[in-house]
Amino acid sequence: MADKKPTKAERRDEAKTRRIEEMRRRERKARTRKLVTSLIVLVVVAGAVVGIVLASQNSKKDVKALNVLAAQAGCTDIQTFKDQGQVHINPPATFNYNSKPPTSGSHYPSPDQTGVHTAQIQNETQVHNLEHGHVIIHYNGLSDALITKLEGIVKTDPTRIVVEPYKDMPYKVAMTAWTTLIGCDNPNDKVVDLAVAFTKKYKGNGPEGDLPGTPRT
Repeated sequence: MADKKPTKAERRDEAKTRRIEEMRRRERKARTRKLVTSLIVLVVVAGAVVGIVLASQNSKKDVKALNVLAAQAGCTDIQTFKDQGQVHINPPATFNYNSKPPTSGSHYPSPDQTGVHTAQIQNETQVHNLEHGHVIIHYNGLSDALITKLEGIVKTDPTRIVVEPYKDMPYKVAMTAWTTLIGCDNPNDKVVDLAVAFTKKYKGNGPEGDLPGTPRT
């Protein structure tokens, strides 16, 4: 006897069942995709949090190590000053900075060249260097031998390090980055090691990012 053909109603029910199963399959797939996406987001966020925590811990260790070295070199701990902004002003305008040498604030539109300078750079110019992530080593009343050693640090990164005389500061040696300063009243030979460590930590960290300068020839 031939198989009985499904009736129209049975075919309609079967089609309905297939549609329901297909909808459920798509829903399961969507839920799975959403779950996987959520897990990926959680992993990324967790990784970012861990990275931030580790970076913060490493930064604290770096600061602590620098402060130890600063004490050995006859210098202050790292000083952090309030950010005075990044407004451009035009010469001959001046700005009242909250530190000497300055570490932030209004400044002239163009930075100076990086490298060794034999004359003091105007405050409103050197602040633009700091904004670009440059580090400046200042000296006042040092021996020629110690000045030569500090100037030698420029060779490690000629596009991000500046060395200059600074006559009217309250220190014999100072190191500046954006909002950051270490001053040395009684520097000894270890101040060179301190300057190397300071430049290594802070160069390239200006508020405008890392913008290498043009070295003096």
